[in-house]
Amino acid sequence: MLNYIPTDGGPGFEGIEKWLEAILHATNPLLRWIKCFKGKHVMVCGRNKFCGMVGAIAALAKKKYKIDVGTIRFGPPPDEGEDFEEGSITQLLTNVTEKQKQPLDLIIVDHGKHGQLPQVAHSFLDAMNSNPDTRAPILVTDTTPEQYHKEHKRAVLRKGAGGYANSAGVLFAEVRRLLDTTALEQSSFEKACMTQ
Repeated sequence: MLNYIPTDGGPGFEGIEKWLEAILHATNPLLRWIKCFKGKHVMVCGRNKFCGMVGAIAALAKKKYKIDVGTIRFGPPPDEGEDFEEGSITQLLTNVTEKQKQPLDLIIVDHGKHGQLPQVAHSFLDAMNSNPDTRAPILVTDTTPEQYHKEHKRAVLRKGAGGYANSAGVLFAEVRRLLDTTALEQSSFEKACMTQ
């Protein structure tokens, strides 16, 4: 058994906390993913679990790890179906861009329920295509049953979405790709964690 502080006055394990903290920050997949948001302006609009995950991770980063995650705004998701208002997305995008001095770097949007029209992601993409003022990639997150994923992915990518995520691992990879954080190379430990 090794003593943390040896009684004979010799060198012990003083300062090991610095090394352990450095290992944690270099290998923890969530911490590495949080660093992608540093200095970025992101808007999240949706009710699905992936939109909630981004919010929970941002709160964890600020509170527990004291990491600046940039500006993550949570816009109200537009209503689907009969409650949908045609200009609500354009108005939301206009309000966000007027309040911020810097443009948005990424918009994360819930796809919406399968078969219910208009679907949130498609409405966002239509609004972005008709409004040249807001130029940010849109990442569509989808929690509908797996049988619809191919159809949904093909449709939103055709309309101009920057990415499509239907799992946590894909969400992490797409956010890193769309925020252009190539300097953060994925460690083998992180790859192993993401495949589980």
